[in-house]
Amino acid sequence: MKWMLFLLSADLYVVSRVVASGCPAGPAAGWHWVHARCGSRFILVPGARWQSPHCLPSCTDPFRSRLSSVPACWQLSHRAELKPGAGAADYSGTATSDNLSIMPSGARLQVQTCSFCANAGGTPGGLTAADRREIMLDGFASLLIQDDQGHRIGYDGGTFVKDFPDAEANTVRSGAPLEPHYVVPAGRPLTVTLDGTGLVAADTANVLLIGGGYDFGVEGVSLDPGQKDTIRFSADWSEVSYETAGNETPTLVLGITTEGADWAFDIKSAGEASGQTIDLKIDLALQQLRVKVSAADGEAGYDITVYRIDPVRGEEIFTHSGNTVASTDTVVLEYGTWLGNGMAMKVGLDQGGDGTIDAEQDVSDQN
Repeated sequence: MKWMLFLLSADLYVVSRVVASGCPAGPAAGWHWVHARCGSRFILVPGARWQSPHCLPSCTDPFRSRLSSVPACWQLSHRAELKPGAGAADYSGTATSDNLSIMPSGARLQVQTCSFCANAGGTPGGLTAADRREIMLDGFASLLIQDDQGHRIGYDGGTFVKDFPDAEANTVRSGAPLEPHYVVPAGRPLTVTLDGTGLVAADTANVLLIGGGYDFGVEGVSLDPGQKDTIRFSADWSEVSYETAGNETPTLVLGITTEGADWAFDIKSAGEASGQTIDLKIDLALQQLRVKVSAADGEAGYDITVYRIDPVRGEEIFTHSGNTVASTDTVVLEYGTWLGNGMAMKVGLDQGGDGTIDAEQDVSDQN
């Protein structure tokens, strides 16, 4: 839910609810929004059922100070169902709950800076990490992000927590109550909990991490209410893993930018009733992608799609579906030797996952 605030002599502002916060019962709970005139400017302020426009004590104070100068609680009911199955939404907060934000619209009309494009790598054997990594959720579940030192940002049991230094939770300006876009410092491994505790019905979730010259993703997760899945991202661009106890058929995505061609890999797993763990690990120097799918029944199925985006040859795609592998083994895609559309790709098998390729075969392109 969002509201507009107009300044006749300056910019157009948007005031929006960030997260829900409890509003205590009592006379102050019945708030609504009213126009208020302060000198030559018109603004929107929360009003306690005032019968006429009212000016705040100081029109030049920051907006947060204005909130603290009025009664202790605000509340707003929305009749529309913004979240499937959740019913009508009630929003509330206090002067100290920090769940309202204000933003000038002029900032949206400027040319936006790509925070990761300029930091794309190009040196064989490694990508230059940006200072920041962005993590986004598409869906109505929630995320809890934790680094290797225990710092957290996100939702823990429905409560927003933030003790992650230099991390941000940026509000998504939308009519629906969506998860924030998170920004965390680069250079440290992350564990992300995809949490369906707040769901009232099954929902499809996609999680994306964008870094300097690379991206990771887990797509098509059918998350049940109360279900919790785990995603682990390496400190750099090299590895992503996904663990679930449910019967999921997700797609793990890894994309990289290099000096020559850019590459993207989609590995879609077959469902396993007792859960599974999927791990992707790329070696840029050897031009290999290692795929390990560990299923509870001992054998896992998966499909492969490889994209090569070359500045000269354009986009080329390799696909092969219906693959199987033992849970103790690792498949090695020799993508660097692939010759292009319609050609086979050499695939190795690391039996036991000890790092040694024990067998190789040419796998046909089904595209």
